[in-house]
Amino acid sequence: MIFRGESFKLLVLGLGDSNYSAYQGFPNKLDNILQDFGAERVLERGEADDQVGLELAVEPWIDSVFKFLQSTGELPQSAEAEAEQNSAWKLHFNPIKSKEDKEEFARMEETRKSARQEDSDASDDETVNKKPRLLKASPRLTLQSGDQSESSLSRGDGSLSSDPNLRVPVAPEPFLASGVTHVKLPVDHGLKWQNGAQFPGLAGEPTPVKIVGTALLTEESAKKPKYEFVIDLADHLDAFPYQPGDALYVIVPNREDEVNFILSRTGLLPLADNEFKLFVHPETTRAGAALPSHIPPNASLRYIFTYCLDIRRVPSRPILRALADGAKDGNERRRLMELCSAQGLNEFTQFVRKSGVSLADLLFTFPSVQPSVDRLIELLPRLMPRAYSVASFRGRRVRFVYSVLTFTAEEGRRYERKGLATEYLLSKRVGDTIQVIWKEPSRFRFPPIPSPLAAAEALLTTPLVMIGPGTGIGPFLSFCQFMLKQKLQDPQTFEQTANASKVQRLIFFGCRDRTKDGLYLDELEAYVREGILSELIVCESEAEGKTKQYVQNGIEEMKEKILALVDEKALIFCCGDAKGMSVDLFSTFCKLLEENKGLTKAEAVEHLKELKNQNRYVEDVWS
Repeated sequence: MIFRGESFKLLVLGLGDSNYSAYQGFPNKLDNILQDFGAERVLERGEADDQVGLELAVEPWIDSVFKFLQSTGELPQSAEAEAEQNSAWKLHFNPIKSKEDKEEFARMEETRKSARQEDSDASDDETVNKKPRLLKASPRLTLQSGDQSESSLSRGDGSLSSDPNLRVPVAPEPFLASGVTHVKLPVDHGLKWQNGAQFPGLAGEPTPVKIVGTALLTEESAKKPKYEFVIDLADHLDAFPYQPGDALYVIVPNREDEVNFILSRTGLLPLADNEFKLFVHPETTRAGAALPSHIPPNASLRYIFTYCLDIRRVPSRPILRALADGAKDGNERRRLMELCSAQGLNEFTQFVRKSGVSLADLLFTFPSVQPSVDRLIELLPRLMPRAYSVASFRGRRVRFVYSVLTFTAEEGRRYERKGLATEYLLSKRVGDTIQVIWKEPSRFRFPPIPSPLAAAEALLTTPLVMIGPGTGIGPFLSFCQFMLKQKLQDPQTFEQTANASKVQRLIFFGCRDRTKDGLYLDELEAYVREGILSELIVCESEAEGKTKQYVQNGIEEMKEKILALVDEKALIFCCGDAKGMSVDLFSTFCKLLEENKGLTKAEAVEHLKELKNQNRYVEDVWS
């Protein structure tokens, strides 16, 4: 905001994720409120979407702000150019001044040089008995003749490649330094997971539990095979007071071969199991520089890259900028600079972000790059545990369901892989141990009422609409088991209340073909027979000889009943994919309200938002 006496001008940039129905809700509200108070919005509101890349909207919006400020005289015409001129693209590091610092860093550099030489010698020595398992790239896909001009991850568009004036961001100011000792460490050597650092949603400590069951739930040839695994909380049940709808975190490590490959490219693989000391560089000029809270200061590099850093997530542009600094080949350095430049934003979005490439993919594509391990620790995001919804309510034995998606070696991805967590779970067998953490309960509970007594009473009289395509059915299985438990504990009260209230409980389950990936249908049909569910609606999108139907189509076909249930204060639960299902379902409910309740589109949206505020429209979605 720019204040001028009693009036002020307003510029608004909203950041959001279009997967969610509240996309840009707060920026819109803030914009309207401030204009009601007399603000004048002088530029079109910017709306950045994380699904396509925030940079696509943020950087043009910032450019427009500069132009506006220059047009009003708030900013000299030369200010932007001067800012670019004064901010050199090179890393700037103050020299080490003290004798002690020089000696310490000399020792560290000598150790690292020794490690790199050892790595090189080992790779040439055919007598080595045991080499670290390294990631292998798939053979490069060759372009057809005539396609050599096509741009790709490794080769830019002609206009970009010939641009002599790339606007490249300043490299992030380094702030970490490190050293290794000759002390060998086991991979975890009693360390607290990720140094005991907290994050939103964490509600417990890592707990080892045994896997007591695994099963393939679909045909193995299904597009997204579904699996279940069952854990035994054993003596830890009191530490996991889960309720229907809750979730647990599963600690997932990075793959050994990926870790080895990345460390080999830093030249420090021979020292991967040595004690690694990390500290804030004594000469950094970065304000507020501190050690990352999730990195133990005296772990090994193997521990840090296995348990603390997310090496699979799509690398950010600052990471590409750091990789460019480590490129020995001029063409590779230029291409990495192009991808993180302002002019290369579209190519970064297409070839890096949308293709889902990893750090390892980039290192395969640009073989001359030798990244700094300190810079990687600074820039790589924290490796977060994966949350899985509880799909049962049977005490210490807890069931979960997950799907597996294979990412083929194409579009810049240099090796085939599955999702990090699902690949890890697939490798586990009955009797193996994994670590889980209690996740802070969300609103996605049945019913979302604080009191357990109130919840037990409400479940007998509250109408339910539960919508769960694919693995989204998981939490509703825990709902049903919870209600079945109530019935078995007091069958007379259950029957009397059910008969008196005629409560409706519907489940909409979506799959491709019920004969191939219909999850838990026998169990769900049993709940209908027991009176736990009043109706099960199976929506098939790829069944042979049937009309394609998604869960939102099923909702539309039963619109009279659904709208009546909404009027009866039903609770609507939606669980599944945020990219398609959540948005489409929200739009479907808006459409029903518009066409059958006489509401405008804006009124329908506000009505659904109010249902959300009242915990009557509750979502558990993921991207």
